[in-house]
Amino acid sequence: MGRQRYTIGEKKKIAREAKKASLRSVAVKYNVDSRCIRDWVHQDNAGEFDEESPSRFLLGGGDHRVACEELDSLLIAEVHEVRSKHLRVTRRRIVEMAAKIL
Repeated sequence: MGRQRYTIGEKKKIAREAKKASLRSVAVKYNVDSRCIRDWVHQDNAGEFDEESPSRFLLGGGDHRVACEELDSLLIAEVHEVRSKHLRVTRRRIVEMAAKIL
């Protein structure tokens, strides 16, 4: 049997049900690992589900937070410029670009 996918709305519903009952009983009822439900409860408590559309399957952003938005936008512009010349952009080159900007 393949892996089941749950929308954010379903995850929120299961997490809220798990807050009222035990994790184990909800895990058995929905045939989901209790560790997943525990993670969903933590995400629901943190308000991560509230910002997203209930029909989505994944949270946006991959939990990636940009440290310096200005540096990020300058690097993106530089990468686009290099790629427009049909040149490769490696991680090493991006680090060199960032060092040059700083």
